[in-house]
Amino acid sequence: MISAKKILEGCLLAVANDCSEKWKMYLDGTEFTEDEEQRFPKDVYNYLDYNQHLVPLYKLSGQLCVNLRSGVSSASALAKRKEVSTVMDDFPGLPQNASFFTSSLVSKEPWWDDVLSKVRHTAVVIRDKKYLRIPSSDLVVGDIVFMSAGDIAGADVRVIVCSPGSLVDVASVSSIDHDYKDLQEKPSDIDPLYVSALRMMSRRSSNLIPAHCPLLDGMLFGIVVKTGSSTLYAAAARSKERPPSPGTV
Repeated sequence: MISAKKILEGCLLAVANDCSEKWKMYLDGTEFTEDEEQRFPKDVYNYLDYNQHLVPLYKLSGQLCVNLRSGVSSASALAKRKEVSTVMDDFPGLPQNASFFTSSLVSKEPWWDDVLSKVRHTAVVIRDKKYLRIPSSDLVVGDIVFMSAGDIAGADVRVIVCSPGSLVDVASVSSIDHDYKDLQEKPSDIDPLYVSALRMMSRRSSNLIPAHCPLLDGMLFGIVVKTGSSTLYAAAARSKERPPSPGTV
């Protein structure tokens, strides 16, 4: 019997080949209007700061110079690292009263790095046509990640292909308990995840998994679109540190 992962790999290969062909033709002057979401045309999303979930996949992968099935090369990943991502540094978390102990007494001990390496958050990516498990702090934009139920996103990930019924919990970003979102390959809204003091959560796209959010069910392949301080999780953390704007509650 063919496993669900093998079926997804076949879907990923088909999407990768389609994107490669369309990107080559696009460079020759061909425009694929059927790939543009009519509700979110390019003359709208081109002016958005966060639009990677709306750009047609063949354009996104082409602009990032990544083959969706082969992943980025190790050399390219090294060149793309602009910052060391700290978005998952609070995973899995230490007791608040342990912060002084760990920082002042044991952080310089040689065995402490070994302890951290065993609990540090990791991600499964495709690089150089091979599956690798790497620290989430090493993720770069364009990485192709594989996630299954129970995995936590280490960056903002756009869904390439996913199994039916895939479900993610975005409570760590929205601050709303049991805030679940069904996943799909196509964008469903212009907003990746609408976060405000009013907590209006109805507007959000179903093809994006924010960093720090767990996949509750299903499995998927996705492409990293934001890392570190650029993620929705980091933006939500910064918004909580600022005083509310006038007129909000």
